[in-house]
Amino acid sequence: KVDPTQFEAMKEALDQFAAACRRDGGRMRDAFHANTGRDPVIVTKALSPDPLMEAGTFNVKHFGALGDGLTDDTKAIQNTIEACAQAGGGTVFLPSGLYRSDPLQLRSDLTLALDIGAVLVGSNLRGDQALLRGNRLQRITLTGPGAIEGSGNGVGIELTHSSEITIRSLGISRFDTGMRLASNSITVLDHIKITDSQDGIHFDNGGNTAIRFSQISAVRWKHGKPVGGKNPIRFESAPSARITLDHSVLISPNPAPVFPEDVVLQSTNWQQP
Repeated sequence: KVDPTQFEAMKEALDQFAAACRRDGGRMRDAFHANTGRDPVIVTKALSPDPLMEAGTFNVKHFGALGDGLTDDTKAIQNTIEACAQAGGGTVFLPSGLYRSDPLQLRSDLTLALDIGAVLVGSNLRGDQALLRGNRLQRITLTGPGAIEGSGNGVGIELTHSSEITIRSLGISRFDTGMRLASNSITVLDHIKITDSQDGIHFDNGGNTAIRFSQISAVRWKHGKPVGGKNPIRFESAPSARITLDHSVLISPNPAPVFPEDVVLQSTNWQQP
């Protein structure tokens, strides 16, 4: 049996709380309008799934991804990529969260954007599986400021026979190989950071690549100490076109090698931990 006095006291407290929320909401709407000149109701509606997709942005959470660090979000993210491709291309957006995933197949005319605090985790990669992979694609952009992360195995990003590739402001960590590229078309790697991986970037008969303002580390760490690693830049065969490293840092437990003549280092340092 509910005590009437306690019930009335609780009801009054809830009414006061609801009134305070309405006041705060009103103040926030007024502040938003004052600072942006835009109606918050219209802006909120524009962020719902249909208007966003009409504008070419596909939010993985609108396709069922949870980003809670526990759920397997592979299907939801792949479905988002496919919906974007069927619409003729656009941006697949990962908001802040921890997204567990198996390998994902990229598509042409795609921008995969990981927001600040968004981490795509490939926790079940086997052998040389790649978390993000694409073959014979065009116009691919992978961008942060979020990150992709492995568990010590596999490849972070693998793009073969593809063209017009841009990877920017992305963190890549804890893979056997951070990135594998086999492309002679223009590739731009800008402000990327590869850490805690056995190899940084593996070029397989590729070239025509500009690496700028990046840190590529092939050093494994355990309990704060280096425990191995190989090559920040690795070549399966001599590059077929020029590769330029500009204002970047290469980190390895090994001494700097003699690079092929088509590899040009500009204001780039080789460091050992």
